[in-house]
Amino acid sequence: MREDLDRLSESMQRYWENLAEEANEEIFPEVRSVLEALREKGIELGVLSSRTVTTSKKSLEKHSIRDYFRYVISPQTARAPKSKKSPEMWQFALRQIGARAEEVLHVDDDYETGIVGATEAGIRAVLIDRSGKSTSTFDCIVIGNLAEVLELV
Repeated sequence: MREDLDRLSESMQRYWENLAEEANEEIFPEVRSVLEALREKGIELGVLSSRTVTTSKKSLEKHSIRDYFRYVISPQTARAPKSKKSPEMWQFALRQIGARAEEVLHVDDDYETGIVGATEAGIRAVLIDRSGKSTSTFDCIVIGNLAEVLELV
């Protein structure tokens, strides 16, 4: 029975990882240099994702950036039914990293999930808007690329 569940789990994981969104994902050119600069500043990094921990870690490994992240948090580990829209996800993340909300900076490219969730948890949020289409109605800091986050830390 356990072996059947393990095989099913592995099969489902392969399915999700091979979706076009996962298989063709790329990172932006400035990511590695920004991660290195943040490491040099002694800033601990984590990933808070709607993906499973396994999928997030595999993605980080695929791009050779796993070593930059101390924490990888998913809705499953946080028991957060609405992912980043769940207060439970943010509370879990804060407990995991041992920090208060005002000590954390969350960077996301999705306003409705990541930015709103972080803001509601009292975490300072930064929206990456690579297209430059954001409006002044956002209640967060807006940057055009990840390198700009270095000016905020």
